[in-house]
Amino acid sequence: MVAIVGALAAVCVVLVLIVVGILGAIFGALKSSEPYHHGIEVATHDARVVRALGAPIQPGWLPSGNINMNGPSGEANLEISLKGSSRTGTIFVIAHRSRGAWSYQIFLFG
Repeated sequence: MVAIVGALAAVCVVLVLIVVGILGAIFGALKSSEPYHHGIEVATHDARVVRALGAPIQPGWLPSGNINMNGPSGEANLEISLKGSSRTGTIFVIAHRSRGAWSYQIFLFG
C-alpha cells in the first residue's frame, strides 16, 4: 500500500514538473521574442505611459498571446502586463513579420 502511494506521488511530481517545464518554455519563448522586447522598450520610454503608471516601469511575470512564424514571415499578438510605481497597466503588441522584418501595426496601452 505504501509503495502504491509512493509511486502515485512520484508520478504526480513528474507530471507537475513536465507541465512547469512546458509553461516555462512557452513563456520563455514569448519573453525572448523581438515583439516582446520592442513592446517593453516603447512602453518604458513613452512619456504618456510613464505618466500613467509612474516610473520605473517593469514588465509583469507572465505575458500572454502567441507568435506564429513561418520562415521570414509571421505574426505576433501579445498582452504584456506592466507595473509602475503608482499603477499597473497592460500593453497590447500586434505585429506582422514580412521578409524577416517586424512591423508594428497596432500598439495600444490599456
